[in-house]
Amino acid sequence: MIREIVSFQSRIHIYRCTFFFFRFLLALILEQFTKPNRNKIQLKNAIRSVFNKDTVFLTGQCREAIYYLVKYAILKSKKNEVIVSPYTLYHVVNMIILAGGKPVFVDLGESDLSIDFSKLKESVNEKTCCILLTHLGYIS
Repeated sequence: MIREIVSFQSRIHIYRCTFFFFRFLLALILEQFTKPNRNKIQLKNAIRSVFNKDTVFLTGQCREAIYYLVKYAILKSKKNEVIVSPYTLYHVVNMIILAGGKPVFVDLGESDLSIDFSKLKESVNEKTCCILLTHLGYIS
């Protein structure tokens, strides 16, 4: 059975073989009719109370949040350059461009894969609207 599933290239074949996708989709649809937005409301309220903020927006993916944050920074500051590490996912760069920003890449430090802060300071100018720092989960 595993060899049959692994031999397929498309995920839809895996879902068709196990019916996982259909069960998941049915459960998701039924949950929306029985408990509409209950989990989202609870999560938003928890975030509001932790950070003491009135407005909370939830997004489906991190790339959506990056897009909205960069778009907001561009609109508020009237600037368009976004400083970012070159060692980041291409999705991040795509979201910067789609939001109307111009990615400015700053070199990495010599000792690790984090951004070089001396070069970061040099890169900030009158066109910089925000800085996106990549967290690599790297412990030195």
